[in-house]
Amino acid sequence: MNLRHRDKRYPALIRARLPGSTERASVLGEMTDWSTPLPMAAGGVEAGSRVFELRASLPIGVYAYKLKVSKEAHIEGEWKLDPSNPRTRGTAGYQNNVLSVGGAPEPLLFAPAPPFVVEGEGGGLVIRAALRRGFGDRLSAVWEEIGAGPPRATPLFLAAEEDEHLVFQARLPVSSGALRIHFELPNGTIIGREDAPGEAFHIELAPASGAPAWLREAILYMIFVDRFRGERGDAGWGADPGPERPAGGHLDGIRRSLGDLADLGVNTLYLTPIHPAASCHRYDMVDPLAVDPALGGEEAFATLVEEARARGLRVMIDLALTHAGEGFPPYEDVRKFGRSSKFAEWFQWTEGPSPELVHYGSRTDAPRLNLYCAEVRALALDIVSKWMERGVSGIRLDAAAELPMDLAKAVRDRMRELRPDAALLGEVVPAHAWRWLAEGAVCAATDFEWHRAVVDFIAHRSISAASMRERLLRIDVSRGGPFASSVRFLSTHDHPRFATLARLAGGLSRARLGMLFLAGSPGIPALLYGEEVGITSSVVDFELDSVWPDRAPMPWAKGARDEAMRQLTRRLFEARRRSPALSRGDFSILHADDELFKSVFVFRRSAEGDVVDVAVNASDTAIEVEIDDPDLPEIELLAAVGEGSVSGRVIALGPDAGVFVRRKRDAEGARRRRLLVLGNERLRDLDLSAGALVARGLPSRIDFSITELCNLQCKHCITLAPERTRARSARTLAPWLLDRLRDPFELASYVGFVHGGEPLAVPILFDTIAAIKQARQSNPTIIHILTNGLLLSEQIAVRLFNAGVRSISVSLDGASAETNDAIRRGGRFSHIVENVRAASLLRRRTGVDVRMGISFVILRQNAGEAARMAELCADLGLDWLKLEEAVPATPFAERSLLRPEDAVLREAVHAAVERGRSLGIEVVDHTDMPRVWRCKLGEDPRAAEILRADEFANRSEIHPCRAPWEHACIEPNGDVKMATFFGPVIGNLAEKPLSSIWNGSGAAGERLRARASRLCGEGPAICVEPSD
Repeated sequence: MNLRHRDKRYPALIRARLPGSTERASVLGEMTDWSTPLPMAAGGVEAGSRVFELRASLPIGVYAYKLKVSKEAHIEGEWKLDPSNPRTRGTAGYQNNVLSVGGAPEPLLFAPAPPFVVEGEGGGLVIRAALRRGFGDRLSAVWEEIGAGPPRATPLFLAAEEDEHLVFQARLPVSSGALRIHFELPNGTIIGREDAPGEAFHIELAPASGAPAWLREAILYMIFVDRFRGERGDAGWGADPGPERPAGGHLDGIRRSLGDLADLGVNTLYLTPIHPAASCHRYDMVDPLAVDPALGGEEAFATLVEEARARGLRVMIDLALTHAGEGFPPYEDVRKFGRSSKFAEWFQWTEGPSPELVHYGSRTDAPRLNLYCAEVRALALDIVSKWMERGVSGIRLDAAAELPMDLAKAVRDRMRELRPDAALLGEVVPAHAWRWLAEGAVCAATDFEWHRAVVDFIAHRSISAASMRERLLRIDVSRGGPFASSVRFLSTHDHPRFATLARLAGGLSRARLGMLFLAGSPGIPALLYGEEVGITSSVVDFELDSVWPDRAPMPWAKGARDEAMRQLTRRLFEARRRSPALSRGDFSILHADDELFKSVFVFRRSAEGDVVDVAVNASDTAIEVEIDDPDLPEIELLAAVGEGSVSGRVIALGPDAGVFVRRKRDAEGARRRRLLVLGNERLRDLDLSAGALVARGLPSRIDFSITELCNLQCKHCITLAPERTRARSARTLAPWLLDRLRDPFELASYVGFVHGGEPLAVPILFDTIAAIKQARQSNPTIIHILTNGLLLSEQIAVRLFNAGVRSISVSLDGASAETNDAIRRGGRFSHIVENVRAASLLRRRTGVDVRMGISFVILRQNAGEAARMAELCADLGLDWLKLEEAVPATPFAERSLLRPEDAVLREAVHAAVERGRSLGIEVVDHTDMPRVWRCKLGEDPRAAEILRADEFANRSEIHPCRAPWEHACIEPNGDVKMATFFGPVIGNLAEKPLSSIWNGSGAAGERLRARASRLCGEGPAICVEPSD
């Protein structure tokens, strides 16, 4: 999800009173990339001081900044804090001012924007806030989803510590499009909006437009094209030509290597620029619209893309839009005519009386482009279009943080126009990558802070595990999320190789450990060509800005490659691909302690019921560790580096060793779980009989409101789904919640999708059904779906039947299009009827045991069609018809309602029952439901008949007295209710597991009320006969 209206800007003012001798002042900070100064306007000198102002237009957020102040107009000056702004933030000894736009007042740093509000892994919303030290050691968020119940208070936990602030965090089970939130300090102080004291922040969410789905599973392989492989054969290849000299790499060389790369396990190739340029690295463009003939030209690239796609490999291209090189026609014109050139405005110039071209870095032949020039911006978009038209899956934007934000967004928009699933990766060097991610300028950004942390912990061994923990937590806080927005790497072609750094610091074995850490970490992993075969340079020290020794040609000859390293890399990334936890799971640190094993770092990844621990030992001392987990005590070795092994529940790690281990139940735990699955219903009946307030089992029936989104606008809807859909406040179940239910699913023999909106409108329906079937294995399970039928195509019906759905109810409120579509606005009666007919024929043709019927709410407008509805059921080959009483949930329903005693209603029901009986259709009458006591069915034939028909239609045993011990109702946000969606909330799955909620005080209170209302009161229930 994204924040809605993220493009909206608000006026911001920085007003600094500086010494009167100040001639120049500028602002640098998180408004840009900390390198691009924003000039401040100078005022006159008064009383020895001078006021400088910067007026800007910024999105909502909290921005760190500092001033650069000079006494000379043409000198940038020195770093200074803004003396007029008391708000500051400090990290690792560095202190900056803070500008809050639409945020919270002191003592809290918060704004309803990244990185304080970000999408959680698997859904939900992660909220962060930084509380100034001295104002308490706790913080709570008070929040509500608009239109979805009263406010609730959620304690935030301490996520990181800074010099001046404590950073708190929590994941809120937000499942809709809007919420209100404010914060409460330990002393009861309420903190909301700075610009409207006492008012809560209003946050609106929009559907995610971040990384395309394929990028979340990507394993990148970075290829320096000139240094990778020659056109034909490998004879004579491999000698390093030295800095700046071409080695002769060719696109056909990459094509010849596709099998090797696919076997390695990578799935996305990202190539350095391949257009004609002034150097062999080609970041200094000459003709950015063409494929360099020296690399094979258009034909070679087209063949590469086509053959890569056939092997399941995507191709991305690197583009540098910030500067050009010698031979670029506009540059050559400027070199000839100077400022009088018609292309002079294409470039950046120094200030002063004798302006000169500004060049990239320390070079004098790479002029920086003026990215505010309309012609340059047009060229940039033409370049992007041309490469997208060549079939690339995405672009890596070199120095993305140096592009104006609107241009970066225009680049991404152009890519999406040409290919909706295109990915734009940004090289974002500053730590505050949230700025570019939040604006939608890039899908994902390089994570240089993560790279530095891993280099320091593993390659250099210059920090402890505890320091590594602090740095990773700080990175998480500063970047925002989710993990799929971070490109993580050990090496790039712009940095010394990790293996070289490890060798210089003490040992190449650390490179293997680094590879394990990369493969096990969240984010998008990226390998630099040759890392997998052990490329390292022989340098003894590095010269500033020179990494050419680590840009050696890729070795292909036998004996020149470390094949053991390649096989290890292949095993590590195969383990990642096979594990939902490693490829897309969340992240938590289990051990990082300075007191015990201070060089041992253990973290956990978990997703979709898969739990994997990653343990590394960045030291020369062998150690043994045991991570206690009573629920998952058993460990299975998935992959190891160095002398990493598992014995029982103990992990042994030699020097520079690491492991991936999967956590599982042990034999005894698995046996107990099997017994609980087999005995859950027996325990349920024992608890019912005893009237126990604490249940020994878990729900055997789970009903879902999986979404409140609906594609109809029924005038009588009891869930208010149409209103919530229109208001963008409809909630939908998220993957994190599904993970919390995998264990409870084992014990649920009946699962219904029966409340809220249209379940077929959300993809997570099928993920949920798959999780149910996986948990239940071969145990008998009924899965029931209530749908409006609009999306029940034959293709969807096949998926439902194959997934294990065995009961389908379709809502129709008229036997004719005129009647039904007037009540169910947006419904297409004929389309729905044909969908149902096709699904019914499909089940008969395939022999699948699926029971189907129609749910019909009888109103004044349709009562006359009740008998015809029975005929329609027979015509469609269905099994049952359920006649429902209207509920006065809307003004229309209130006007249209027929009371149970109404003669019109009773006549309609009688006609439908008689017609259904004559046609072999089971008719269920819910319009005048008696209280059903199973212990009295022998004395109440009508109740017995209604119950029999109801159980047939629902394919379940219905036992109202037993519901508090067997029936849980789950809302999209994880709220749990007992027996009915219209009851009180007894807990939320974001805060506690279902086992705790089911035996909590809320559940006990509901059972107490249920026990008091039953005929047998507090005595033993006589409606069940539980065996011993």
